[in-house]
Amino acid sequence: MNTLMIGIDMLGEILSAFIIGLIITGLAALVVYLIYRYGVYLLIGALALIVFLGKVAEKIIALLVKITKKSGKMALRLEEKIAG
Repeated sequence: MNTLMIGIDMLGEILSAFIIGLIITGLAALVVYLIYRYGVYLLIGALALIVFLGKVAEKIIALLVKITKKSGKMALRLEEKIAG
């Protein structure tokens, strides 16, 4: 019974790897087709998307730094009130 369970488990792993491989191959084929079909426009769009995501990440990081500084100041004030 133990070898049967191991065999079923291995079959599941093999099928999972096969399905993941199919998905990756399909996505690669789609990217190649889109580059072939739209070429320069797709590359320009991808670069614009990268720049946009960079700007969004920059804003999020700035907001997190601001929140962290504010919470640090609040914790320091609270500590002073407790100590004093």
